[in-house]
Amino acid sequence: MHYRLEKRLESRDPNVRFNTVYFNTFKINVIERYTNKKAETKSLCEAKFKVRTLEDKLIFKKNGEVTSYLRNENFIIYKSLLKAIQPQNLNDRLQQNQDREQDYVYFLLKIALENYQF
Repeated sequence: MHYRLEKRLESRDPNVRFNTVYFNTFKINVIERYTNKKAETKSLCEAKFKVRTLEDKLIFKKNGEVTSYLRNENFIIYKSLLKAIQPQNLNDRLQQNQDREQDYVYFLLKIALENYQF
């Protein structure tokens, strides 16, 4: 499956960041909220996502809502995957980082397929 990942797009609010995964026919927008404004003490406190078509039309969940919140076990898994895709050094950016990004994308895809009407 082909995808393109855009990581860590900053917003006007320093406590909010966006990640977007583009697939052939749809995209997943992830919104992350952090607790502190200082970069060294930021902690992820909330993650939610929406699924859209490439024309920016929202795709609804099976229950009729639009937004999915990552909670409980899924939130813990998301935090660990998010930490893993951030490169530690230049050598780490090669194959290992691609595998980690793929795990991150597949995790989001799994949740989207479980909850959304395609």
